[in-house]
Amino acid sequence: MKPASSSKNCSVAKRFGLQQKSKIRMIDDFSVSRINHTYGMRERLRVQAVDELCAYLATLLDDHQVGNLPKMKGRTFDLRSAYKQFGVDQWHSDFLQVCVKNPAGGHGLFGVTALPFGATGSVTSFLRVSNALAHIGHIGLDLIWSAFFDDYTAICTATEEDNVTFYVEALFRMLGIDFATDGDKAPPFNEEFKTLGLKFDLKNLCTGSFCLQHTESRRAELVSTIETLMAKGSTTPKELERLHGRLVWFNAFVFGRKLNHAVRTLSLACHSAEKSLRLAGGLRGALASLQGLLVESRPLVINKSLCTAWVIFTDGAYEPTSDRPATVGGILISPCGVATSYFGEELEQTLTEKLLVDSQHPIYELEVLPPLLAISAWRHFISGAPVVFYLDNDAARSAYVQGVGATKFAKLFTEKFVELESRLRVLSWFGRVPSHSNPSDKPSRMDFSDPLLQNCSRTKIQIPVHFEETGGGFGCTGNQSLFP
Repeated sequence: MKPASSSKNCSVAKRFGLQQKSKIRMIDDFSVSRINHTYGMRERLRVQAVDELCAYLATLLDDHQVGNLPKMKGRTFDLRSAYKQFGVDQWHSDFLQVCVKNPAGGHGLFGVTALPFGATGSVTSFLRVSNALAHIGHIGLDLIWSAFFDDYTAICTATEEDNVTFYVEALFRMLGIDFATDGDKAPPFNEEFKTLGLKFDLKNLCTGSFCLQHTESRRAELVSTIETLMAKGSTTPKELERLHGRLVWFNAFVFGRKLNHAVRTLSLACHSAEKSLRLAGGLRGALASLQGLLVESRPLVINKSLCTAWVIFTDGAYEPTSDRPATVGGILISPCGVATSYFGEELEQTLTEKLLVDSQHPIYELEVLPPLLAISAWRHFISGAPVVFYLDNDAARSAYVQGVGATKFAKLFTEKFVELESRLRVLSWFGRVPSHSNPSDKPSRMDFSDPLLQNCSRTKIQIPVHFEETGGGFGCTGNQSLFP
């Protein structure tokens, strides 16, 4: 920054410090001067995170036989003081000013000479530069890397690491980009490397898989934060909001959605009008659950089965005037498009009456139940593989997308589903199928005459009468025991 020549005809932002672990980051708040509200853009900029790296590695697994892959390594290149490396034009430098408190008293005004950290325009301007650098590396140097703001994560074979390091560093130096050359920000290429608070493990890539997990320091930090809150016995909505944001990021890279129930409880508490919240009841239970799940979370393992997706169609029916008022069904389709197995079952009258306590027409619960039956019955087919679940009920589909049901039994069904999803390492996706196109419609009504079902086996499932007391356990014939 430079001392401002005049405070007339300018827009003033305030600067404040934000504690981030061992350092204090300076934030220039341009929202108070309404500058951030005047900025807009038509195009949509995107960043490349871990998804691109995972997709590339999964493609390698798909294109090579097990044992034929070379040893792969990765590392992250980090830009130093990224925003400060790029200036603004003279008009903006004169118009945009930052107010800084003087320790001796009063304040000072300074003109902006580099992209201010806290202005909306700085984000999009820097992303254009960041994406341009990534594009040059992709097209001009054939680099396999991703760009997330000022972090560039590259992957190469063990024999190429010296060359790739030279290419990347030479590119930055030629363009006048300052980057970290030593310390924690400049690690060597390794089979285990960190990026964006996550750790990749490529040691088993040659045998057909690799792992992705949070760093131990990030996990320990979250556990420590929760322990501190629970020891205090109370908290504020603001503290919960900060914890919630970090948990959402953590949850995005933890297999399954077991954290969803507890994170949802925290989200509701964040919007409380109370200045202080006592940690008791459901809120304390949610924090305790989160603490346990954070400690128990396992690495996400990605393997060749990522490219062999199974498809499951499910449906439920409720016709109170029928001899079989409540029925459910499902069909399993193999990655080759062949119908492999199906089920169709009638709910006992006792269980149906329990569903009717919460709903006069329990079609919602009957639509939520079949995916749980399917993942249970066909676990030996779909374990470790991507599975697309097609439902013709939007409310039930939404419950599985969120991992949280809206009623007592729907919550129980979805909670058991996400536990199995995590245990079996099933990669779930939930799609919408029109009712008239749903092949599981007939099995859900105990009609097995469809030619599609003639050459596949029927799985018979025994649904317990007292579902909530058994914890969701089932029995079946034709397959292994469910929920061992």
